[in-house]
Amino acid sequence: MLRVAPERSRQCRIERGLMRNEHAVQPFLAPIASLMPRIVAANFTHEILGRDWMIQNVVAGIPAAEGLNAPPRSEWGSFFAQLGTIARQVHDVTGPHFGPVEAPWFSCWSEAVVTLFQNTAADLEDAGLDARDVRDVTAAAEKHRAVLDEATEPKLLSGDLWTIH
Repeated sequence: MLRVAPERSRQCRIERGLMRNEHAVQPFLAPIASLMPRIVAANFTHEILGRDWMIQNVVAGIPAAEGLNAPPRSEWGSFFAQLGTIARQVHDVTGPHFGPVEAPWFSCWSEAVVTLFQNTAADLEDAGLDARDVRDVTAAAEKHRAVLDEATEPKLLSGDLWTIH
């Protein structure tokens, strides 16, 4: 399957470099590699397509969004227990810095969090949306940097472990 990143001008701040980061994180995901598509080829030079692109194999199976419709809701527990196990394996991976694997890197957790919120608010405002709630969260994160910085060991986090994926 060919995946092509949007042109940089069409990407929000928080989306820039996502495909490059996905490529860079692969070695850190070795414990769950059998569950993921394998990257067959990748190119970030823009010489061939003018954008970042990757070719990945397709993993056999049924998407969770479809598979969860078959059994009754009372039987979903084992699926979410497995998802929790996968999340634990990902979140047990440590790294040398805070922030995305590819970049930008931060020396402390609060810098990574505040920057993410600032960029999210700016993206919302660029789209003509109200970002006051995100600005409020940003202000709270800035005010409580010391609490955020109690996390001193960078860990790999995934926000992509949801049923649609």
